[in-house]
Amino acid sequence: MANSSLPTGSTLALQSWAPLTGALTQTLGEFPLGALVKLGCIQESAEEILKAKQNGYTASGVTANFPYIPKISPTGIGYLDSGVAQARNLTFESYTVNANMIRYPVSVPGGDNFTALQAAQIFQSQEFSKKIALDAAMKALVENQTISVMNQLVGWSPTQTNSSIVNNELTINANDTFAYSQFQGFNTVDAVDSTRLIRPASITDDASLTTSHRLTATFLETALANLDRSAYPIEPISFNGQNIYVLFVHPETAFDLQTTVSASALTFTNWELAQIQGNYDMKKEGALNPKTAMGVNVLGLWRNRILIVSTRYVPYGVSNAGAVVTTSRRNVLVGKNAVSFFSPYGALSDATARLMGDAIRNPKAAADAYAPTVRVGVQEIDGNMNTVYDLRCISGFKRIKPSNRPDTNVLVLPTYASL
Repeated sequence: MANSSLPTGSTLALQSWAPLTGALTQTLGEFPLGALVKLGCIQESAEEILKAKQNGYTASGVTANFPYIPKISPTGIGYLDSGVAQARNLTFESYTVNANMIRYPVSVPGGDNFTALQAAQIFQSQEFSKKIALDAAMKALVENQTISVMNQLVGWSPTQTNSSIVNNELTINANDTFAYSQFQGFNTVDAVDSTRLIRPASITDDASLTTSHRLTATFLETALANLDRSAYPIEPISFNGQNIYVLFVHPETAFDLQTTVSASALTFTNWELAQIQGNYDMKKEGALNPKTAMGVNVLGLWRNRILIVSTRYVPYGVSNAGAVVTTSRRNVLVGKNAVSFFSPYGALSDATARLMGDAIRNPKAAADAYAPTVRVGVQEIDGNMNTVYDLRCISGFKRIKPSNRPDTNVLVLPTYASL
């Protein structure tokens, strides 16, 4: 859980306040958020980031606008009608993404607060202790953002009536409005459109899912059929020359699938298994690095179209009454630009960073803009000689949901999930 204030004590002046790029880049690759960024499932706006930088927005409560163009109806105009009078108006609409601050202050013992042996073996230098503190805080931050993104994608928004809300192993204090908001990406989680929410056997409530409603091959085929018949198709991800979707399932759901589907059904046609068993190297365009973890387990490619990956961050179900359903999981199929991300500090993806560099015609700008969405400050607590590393991030996530059409590029597939 993020802290909202520094540890108590008499503080000296802030010693430094600088972007932290490399550590974030590395940590992203350890969580599903890194996979979403690399695959192109996260939409960013270089224009909005530059605008925020130019206006000096470094405080909480920043808002960015993301424009979109609604689909034009295919209905034609009569032969004798005036083309000008009956012309379809091309409209430009937009939605907003709010960004707010998360803080992870980490206090490192100093002076007589730890033994000489600990000092010799663990805190060998100030830089080493700083690295330990920031690594721990960075992992907590990226895990927080991963949970936020998954909650946005699946429409996870339980009613805030209980004192606590359980999401995986995380218990959120629902009475703490800020804590609740940060695990929703600081943006309202909209209900998923009915055409983008499909349950087995036409079940209409996550709470009604039973052992008869597990993830099966038949249900996967149902998902594919809904993709193909939609008037607003989900835009696929272009990866390694192939158009695919990514289906995030929970390990309990993955167990159901793997024990009911033959191994031959999950193929890797046209792909080398070694290419996708590992993780995306966040520092290289389109590259995969098998030596780093992604926070997901690649199960296989279904019908050459759906890459199925397992991660524990797939949220529980939510009943129509707003209660958490711990015997179901909201699996989610994701396409391109399914959720928007904004931070006035900079970009998550290297592609957005390059656009920023091109916009201001500064070759170094791309490197400076790449993943500097985290800042770190250093303070010393006088008296007990502790050093506090204050890691901060201003960011926001929002699932793309136009006002006049279904959710963009997501398909939520709740199933029963319990071992």
